[in-house]
Amino acid sequence: MAELLVILTEEIARAPLLTFARARSGRTGIVAASSKAELAAILAESAGVPVRLIAFCTSVIVGPEHIAALQLTPYNIHPGTADYPGVHPEAFAHANAARVFGATAHEMVTEIDAGPIVACAEVDIPPHAPLSAYADAGCSCALDLFQLIVNQCLASDGDLPRMADRAWQGPRNRLADYRARFGIAA
Repeated sequence: MAELLVILTEEIARAPLLTFARARSGRTGIVAASSKAELAAILAESAGVPVRLIAFCTSVIVGPEHIAALQLTPYNIHPGTADYPGVHPEAFAHANAARVFGATAHEMVTEIDAGPIVACAEVDIPPHAPLSAYADAGCSCALDLFQLIVNQCLASDGDLPRMADRAWQGPRNRLADYRARFGIAA
């Protein structure tokens, strides 16, 4: 079993995510980080220990040096379906009037939103839905996936099965793409 589960998330989500994960395991080896520096410190302190990293709705980009330091496959969970890899997927889905939106869980690799997909959660979006409907769907589905992935990772150190019928599609939208498409100044 992983001796340490690290949840990489925004500061506001730390306490509830830790509470959820700890309640499922009874272990104390579950910690959270909200910055690249904090993650680096945790990984340095736990060198040689089996560590599982689960990134949840974070803006932190995990560098290749940190991915390589992990003995267990890391996972990333975030809003956005496989059709909308990259930043602000809800904005691109809304602009395209997508009829389905949700969240994706995938193996973390050095390229953003490129790892094999291990789980998806999606909901139907009504016609003419506002941007907030996409954002709400993405967040709600991401929480569902967090519960699924944490439970599976606490039960086993094995890799989660990959979804053979799901792969990333379309361009990986970068911040520059978002700004250009929606007229937002740099």
